[in-house]
Amino acid sequence: MAGNSLFQLRGDTAANWTSNNPTLAAREPGYETDTGRFKLGDAATAWTSLAYFGIPNIQSVSSASTVTPTFKNDEVKITALAAACQLLNWTGLAAEGWGIVVRIKDNGTARALTYDTKYRAMGTALPSTTIINKTLYLAFVYNLTDDKFDLVSATQEA
Repeated sequence: MAGNSLFQLRGDTAANWTSNNPTLAAREPGYETDTGRFKLGDAATAWTSLAYFGIPNIQSVSSASTVTPTFKNDEVKITALAAACQLLNWTGLAAEGWGIVVRIKDNGTARALTYDTKYRAMGTALPSTTIINKTLYLAFVYNLTDDKFDLVSATQEA
């Protein structure tokens, strides 16, 4: 029989996926019929903890003295930073050229920023403080050869 194959994704509404919270098999796709978004399983992570495929994943932190980004996220958003903060080395499976943005805003008081061992400045210094009530963006690219998170851009709100 030539050319008559059907490939169908497992699908349900976002609410049903969330309430049932299944763990998908490795590489098994799950499709939200009402949002058009999907996730890929890894045989270990429940639905609500999986990242959407093709949609930026944001790790949100309101305030912490240490922040540990993960490679599953595209952005780390730190809001209302109320203490000095150290960015710890990423966790998870590292990929050559993986980019991530760290967005930081303090709570009205300038806060000290420090970095773990795998952060490296590339043409611009790693910022050492926030500026009161101003958003700071840090863009990093992972360099697998050197096992470093290279800062390729640091931009402060004017």
